[in-house]
This record gives sequence, C-alpha cells and structure tokens, in this order.
Amino acid sequence: MLSRIIAAFCIIDDALQALGYKDDPQAKTPASAILTLAILAAMELGGKHNKALALAKDLGLFTHVPSPSRFNRRLHALYPLLLPLLHLLAQVWKHLHQAQAYALDTFPLPACENIRAPRSRLFPTGPTAASSPASGSTSTASSPTFWWMTGSLSTR
Repeated sequence: MLSRIIAAFCIIDDALQALGYKDDPQAKTPASAILTLAILAAMELGGKHNKALALAKDLGLFTHVPSPSRFNRRLHALYPLLLPLLHLLAQVWKHLHQAQAYALDTFPLPACENIRAPRSRLFPTGPTAASSPASGSTSTASSPTFWWMTGSLSTR
C-alpha cells in the first residue's frame, strides 16, 4: 500500500507541475498531497478522509497533514483537477500492470441451501394452491394463487 501511495504522489506531483499548477504560497500542504490523500481514502479506506489523514499523520507521509476541515476545503477547491488526474493514474497503473497474469477459478460453490423452500409462502404447493378462502374461488387453474393476490398471509 505504501508503494502505491508514493507512486500516486509522484505521478500527481509531476502532472500538476506539467500543467503549470502553482500552490498558494501560504499553503502548508501541497495540492499533490491533498489529492494523494483523497485517492488513498478512496482506494484503501472506503472513502473515509479522516482515516486517510490519521494514517498519513501516523506514517509521517507528509511534513504537514491538514485538519479534516482544511483538507475538505482544499479538496473541494482542487476538484476540477481530480477527475483528469484519476484518469491519468488509471492509465499509468493499467500500463504498468499489463504483464500480470490472473487466475480465475470457476469451480461452483454452493451459495445457500434451500432448506426453507417447502415453507415458502410465495410459491405455495399442493391441492389448495389454486383456491383461496379470501377470494372464494375454487378454480383448479394451473397457476398458483399468491398471498398478495388474496390479501391474506396464511396459505390455509
């Protein structure tokens, strides 16, 4: 994970320099660090910015890690740059990982067992399935009567 964070920071920093982006001179945290933390939160921490900030502070990734409020304000200001940089990162990682081989196991595994199927009220079975006491009908049609058609939950 740490190597991906460092790679993302380097790519984002180089891209911002190539675009000619200049940070405000008063900013303690560079824009590339803010965008890297946002991408870290999205990739590894389920979108939790606070966890990304805490992780960056614990690991000492940057010289200054902003408060959550300051981070949010900076991230919203940098939003127009975020999507093009995400596309750039996706292309770079796709290019770097072309040679990887993937194995796919297609062996079927049981997802669940139908132990409650005989007790299901959605698909009643037996001779009383076609007639319902609520509707008064005694037809022996081939299609079953469902509980939402009769208005009652019981199949008796």
